[in-house]
Amino acid sequence: MSNSYENKFYDSLKLGAVNGFKAVQHPSIKGTLLTKQIIDTLREKLVEAVRGDISVIAGQCFKVHYMMRPIVEEILGEKAYFTLGYIKLNGEYQHKMELSVLLDMLSKGLITDPKMKLHAWITLPNMEIIDFTTLTSVAFANNSPLELVDIIYGLSGSRDVDYYPQLSGNE
Repeated sequence: MSNSYENKFYDSLKLGAVNGFKAVQHPSIKGTLLTKQIIDTLREKLVEAVRGDISVIAGQCFKVHYMMRPIVEEILGEKAYFTLGYIKLNGEYQHKMELSVLLDMLSKGLITDPKMKLHAWITLPNMEIIDFTTLTSVAFANNSPLELVDIIYGLSGSRDVDYYPQLSGNE
């Protein structure tokens, strides 16, 4: 487990609880939950949900991860957390917002404000991450052909993408 990610995640869960997120902390678990077979099943569920049009996934991280969280829970039989924060991709920070600015916007009810530059993903109780949108968004931005939804999964740092949680919750 990435201790740094785990500490930041639990801090983000506490912040989520005081900022309107339903944030029930479930016991952490050891081991790996995500296998290639489970990821393939989740990919199929996502493609079904978007009726085969994977272009609608690009740039829709909030919507996609909010929609997929209960599906992930059902398939894994474990609680999953909707997580907001920023990432480091190819050595560059993406979607980074200072926490003080984020909290100020939340206090004013500006969660859908276009200035809110955050990324969303799912965190599991063993600190594994599922990110359904980053690589799909990058592929569309670069006009790359895409036949499958490319999902990042595993611990923070998998596929050279680092995750920095700022707010997390169960809903």
